[in-house]
Amino acid sequence: MDAPFSLLLTRLRSTPAPPPAHRVGVIGVWSVVGVSLLIPLLLHLRLQAASAAPHLLDLSDAISLLPVLSTLVVGTALVSHRPEHPVGWLFLLFGVVQVVPGSIDAVTEYLLATRATLPGAVTLLAALSDISFVCWLTLLALILLLTPTGVLHGRLERITARMVGPCWEGCCGPIGDCLPTPGA
Repeated sequence: MDAPFSLLLTRLRSTPAPPPAHRVGVIGVWSVVGVSLLIPLLLHLRLQAASAAPHLLDLSDAISLLPVLSTLVVGTALVSHRPEHPVGWLFLLFGVVQVVPGSIDAVTEYLLATRATLPGAVTLLAALSDISFVCWLTLLALILLLTPTGVLHGRLERITARMVGPCWEGCCGPIGDCLPTPGA
């Protein structure tokens, strides 16, 4: 009865740890998400303290975090076990893209409520929040295209990825030809 347990312990001890660069990437993503969640909370508490009729955070605010946390847990698990697979990194980026617009919206709401706006700041923040939705959909398409193998095998997959690429480049920055293809 002790043999399977000792075998499991031997395997766990002999499993190599992922390289530090991957850990730094995962820690960086979780840090960005943590800060992005902390900013709206602090701004909400500051507005609540300044207003006569405080609005408390409710259950819907907590429930809205479930998709973000599940995306980040899946991305962390994939990157920890297969750091070379692009889907894990896309899941981590997907979690960031899900949570950052909430911070942008909270800052916009705070600027409007305190009337401490710079000219065009609210418009710029609203545009950034809107653009993030396109990044969200683009990442979802790339995750579905690259699952389960991590490469684009067929001609139709490559054509679809090339169509998704300009959406990403238009709102989130250059992607170039960084999508993996067989033999690359």
